Amino acid sequence: MILLFRIFLWIGILGMVNLQATQYVLSPTDDWFSILTGSSLQPGDEVVLTSGVYTTSSNIAIKHQGTADNPITIRAATGANVVFTHDIDHNVLNLEGARHLILQGLEVTGGSMGIRIYENSQGEDAKFITIQDCYIHHTGEAAITANHNNQTYEGMIFRRNEISHTGGTGEGLYLGSNYNQSQFFNSLIENNYIHHLNGSLVVQGDGVEIKEGSYNNIIRNNVIHDINYPGVIVYGTAGNGGRNTILGNVIWNCNDNALQAAADANVENNLIFNTLGDGIHVREHQNSVPGNLNITNNTVINNTGYYGIRITDDNISGDILLTNNTVYTADSNNAMLLAVSSQGGLYQLIASGNSILGMDQININLQYLFPTMLITGTDTNQVIMSALSSFTVPEPSTIFVVFFGFFAILFHCRYLKKF
Repeated sequence: MILLFRIFLWIGILGMVNLQATQYVLSPTDDWFSILTGSSLQPGDEVVLTSGVYTTSSNIAIKHQGTADNPITIRAATGANVVFTHDIDHNVLNLEGARHLILQGLEVTGGSMGIRIYENSQGEDAKFITIQDCYIHHTGEAAITANHNNQTYEGMIFRRNEISHTGGTGEGLYLGSNYNQSQFFNSLIENNYIHHLNGSLVVQGDGVEIKEGSYNNIIRNNVIHDINYPGVIVYGTAGNGGRNTILGNVIWNCNDNALQAAADANVENNLIFNTLGDGIHVREHQNSVPGNLNITNNTVINNTGYYGIRITDDNISGDILLTNNTVYTADSNNAMLLAVSSQGGLYQLIASGNSILGMDQININLQYLFPTMLITGTDTNQVIMSALSSFTVPEPSTIFVVFFGFFAILFHCRYLKKF
């Protein structure tokens, strides 16, 4: 009986804690800076921002920590246009040791980096941060970074964001550090619209870059186009954990390889076209040697003279499975290049069920449409349709490709976010 009483007492206490959560409704003329950068927000609190431009001469450092059951939310009011901006000497938003924090519906522009994530002054790593439905654009450097050395980034969710027109190194999402110096893991990157990372001052411009030592991440159903470097690039996990998964992304108009993986990844059901480099490229990167790769059910429309799929390295570190991929090419000699050493037969590159077709045979199977893709941006409908219909191929193939784009957009348009 006493035990039962204690259980009900704890349930009551927890319920009272949740009831005490506070909602703050703020405008640019209120003291929003103190609320966002101070220490008053408690688990379950919500900050609702009304329309306007939020800027300051000081560093905007958000350090709040919610809990798994009661995260802290900072969001735009329904229908509000909330703009955060800063000068080039500051990142627009810094998330310092923040945990169980949700940023939603914000526009972030200007500054050096758009949103930079790192540990706080007490050495607490930033973890379990969700950034969703945000528009990050025209930044001086990368849009979102979680890449400080000697730190770990766990449980991040970046979804339904639009990222465009970065500067400097110009990455859309720069996650983890070179040579396994930090780890980004157990995270989800989905349904983002990333485009035009190819300005005249951009020196790199990857869409999504996940560095060596990062693991067990899912990169799925993103729309990525007009970029300088790969749309998605993963290195290897350095033995830290499970494979990264690259699933159901659409990538085109890339000035490099569209999708690049070194090791320890599942690359499945992606659609790639109009790339100046290879469609899918596998090679050694930093300490990551090709191996432990599953490349399956991808479609590459390759009309640039480079390879649809290229796997080349002197050595491989594990089996590579290449199955059921389709490459459309004007020159069958450029469809696939598979040239690796098998480490004395210890590992294998297994290729089966792949198709090489001419450009006049485009017939994308509708079962490989991306059934959960949620994309953002007011022009996504137009750009995907026009991109897919830009190929010069005989009828009825062109009609089918246009229909493919139209079908995909109709299927997913209900999720479009207006900025």
